[in-house]
Amino acid sequence: TKGRDITVAVLDTGVDGSHPDLVGQVLPGKDLVGFGAGRGDSSWALHGTAMAGIIAGRGSGPDRADGILGIAPEARILPVRVILESKDPARAKARKTRGTALAQGIRWAADNGADVINLSLGDDSESAHPDPGEDSAIQYALSKGISVVASAGNG
Repeated sequence: TKGRDITVAVLDTGVDGSHPDLVGQVLPGKDLVGFGAGRGDSSWALHGTAMAGIIAGRGSGPDRADGILGIAPEARILPVRVILESKDPARAKARKTRGTALAQGIRWAADNGADVINLSLGDDSESAHPDPGEDSAIQYALSKGISVVASAGNG
């Protein structure tokens, strides 16, 4: 179906809706970190934008022959910023003070129109551990009929 009428929440570092491959695909989202790099900074929304492109990129240029064509180019992206880029100077602060952002983001996405929740993120720090709040949020999303997709790593 190419994703028509499907909204995919991308819980990540944010999504740059002005990226040529994503113009018109990105809905207003939510920033649950609230600090760190912002729009236009070199360490803002790189990973989240890349994930959104893989999901819903439509290409760019004449006849959309340039750029990235995602797996569901007619899907809409609902960006939810729950982590910061690895090179963001505020990342350590976010790890210490925004530990519940992922669980909050899953619930927010579930309550704000997501059909699919994408979790292509990870944390290699000592703070990474199973979290009952995140498990509960995922169960909440599943109970609403939302598909939750998580990456298995890059290695």
